[in-house]
Amino acid sequence: MPVAVAILPALTVLAVTFASVLPWGIHLSMEFRFLLPLVPYMLIHAWVMDRPRLMPEWFVFAIGILVDVLTHGPLGYWALVYLVGFAGAVLARNVARGGAMPRWASLAATLIVLGVVQWAVMSGFMLRRADWRPIAIATCVAIGCYPIIALLLTPLLRIGARRENPTLARGG
Repeated sequence: MPVAVAILPALTVLAVTFASVLPWGIHLSMEFRFLLPLVPYMLIHAWVMDRPRLMPEWFVFAIGILVDVLTHGPLGYWALVYLVGFAGAVLARNVARGGAMPRWASLAATLIVLGVVQWAVMSGFMLRRADWRPIAIATCVAIGCYPIIALLLTPLLRIGARRENPTLARGG
């Protein structure tokens, strides 16, 4: 496998991570402060579903720490959330082999679990019950946006697949 294909997942996740933490010049509501860091996770999920060897857990942890540092959040918050999501994607990988709908359902289930984890960690950090509504709204919007992200990511997912699977190279 060429090096460019091997680092493609890392480059896409890294690029989207930087794009999601940029100050876009707009006042972000609380929902979007939780939504934007979920976008890199959606790419992590897609890469784990398709090419798990190219998305190692240490990289997922490093991306989470990077999001924590760039957003000035509590160190380890997004790293923990991403690792829980990574574990969920690995577990759901065998179940979601049937196509787009099972993948979307597995992402939805994983994002719901991540929403609960986010709320629990935030509540523990603040030593009081956190407001769950911004996290729930961000989770619902992320679930709704996944088909668009998956559609944009599909050509990248297929780049290295032709070399790994000869039937795809013949157009089948």
